[in-house]
Amino acid sequence: MIHFDQPLLRERLHSKRIIYTDVPRARERETCHLPRDPMSETATLPGVTVIFATPRALRCRRGARLFWVPRSQVAPASRVRQRGDSGDLVVLAWFASKAGLTEPTTAPALDTLRETARVYRRLMLEFHPDRNPAGAATARALNEFMAAVKRDFHALAQ
Repeated sequence: MIHFDQPLLRERLHSKRIIYTDVPRARERETCHLPRDPMSETATLPGVTVIFATPRALRCRRGARLFWVPRSQVAPASRVRQRGDSGDLVVLAWFASKAGLTEPTTAPALDTLRETARVYRRLMLEFHPDRNPAGAATARALNEFMAAVKRDFHALAQ
C-alpha cells in the first residue's frame, strides 16, 4: 500500500527514453529557469496629467501629446491613477516602448559608442608603443579619451 507522505515514482518520456523520478511536479516547476518577467520592468513618464479616466483606461497628457493608457499597464508604483492627478506615471516598459512614449536615447548613443570604439581600436593599432615607440604619448592620450567616453556613456545610460 502506498502512503501519501512517501514520494511516488512516476515516469515521463524524455528523448525517447523513460526516466523514473521521485521529484514532485511542484518542485520541478520551482527549479526550472525561466526568462525574466517582462511584466516586472517599468518605465517612468515624467510630467503626465490625467485628463479623463474610465474604469479600464486613463486619458493622459504629456506636453502637447494626448494618449490612452490601459489601467492594466499602469504599475502599482505609479501615483498617477485618477482624473486630475499630475506627476510621474509608471507604466510597464514594453507598453511604453510599443506606444512610443519613451524617447530612444540609448540607441543613438550606443551606435556612437560602437563607432568610437572602432576608431579607437584602429588608432591604437597605429600608435601602440610596441609597434611605434614614438606613439607612446598618443596611445596614453587615446586611453584617457576612451575612458572618458565610457564614463560619459555609463552616466547617460543611468
